[in-house]
Amino acid sequence: MNFNQNILVIFAIIFITCLINSPSTQATDQRIVDRMCGVTNIPEVCQSCVRDTRPTYEVNQDMDVIICMLRCALNDNQHLLSGAIIYAREATNVTVKTVVNGCVENYTHVRFGIMKTQMLTKERSYADAKDVIDTLVYPNMTACDHAIAQSGIPMPPPLFGGSIVVASDFNMARQMLSVIKA
Repeated sequence: MNFNQNILVIFAIIFITCLINSPSTQATDQRIVDRMCGVTNIPEVCQSCVRDTRPTYEVNQDMDVIICMLRCALNDNQHLLSGAIIYAREATNVTVKTVVNGCVENYTHVRFGIMKTQMLTKERSYADAKDVIDTLVYPNMTACDHAIAQSGIPMPPPLFGGSIVVASDFNMARQMLSVIKA
């Protein structure tokens, strides 16, 4: 390539980059996010989640918004799981240690469910993705709360509210999976 051809290639790359990052492309992405998050019960939280995950994941279609929501669920579940592991390790009460270790196991199953739901969503198997949420994720999320309630121990601080956040993430993903077309 000669100098003039190199200059043309550089200008072509700059032009394509500007086109991709143009306000009209970003506006299209935002319309997709607004439409998909609009079907959830808390669209502002959904939009915030998508905004937080977008630097690493582009939103080009409806399915991408669901993937972003599932990434939020994965991140929130990881915080919950990490908190439970630390709390169980430091607990001195045998009942607390036993119950929280059970929660660690539940949250590990939830993490597997998130990854499986992401895979099924990417494959456009939306009904199967909803089924994983209903049969694997929700039962494991609620099992920990039920075990804590039945044991009579107070809710451990790292778990307080965390399961509600993860369940909300999944609920929003499930609501979007209910309206998306395969």
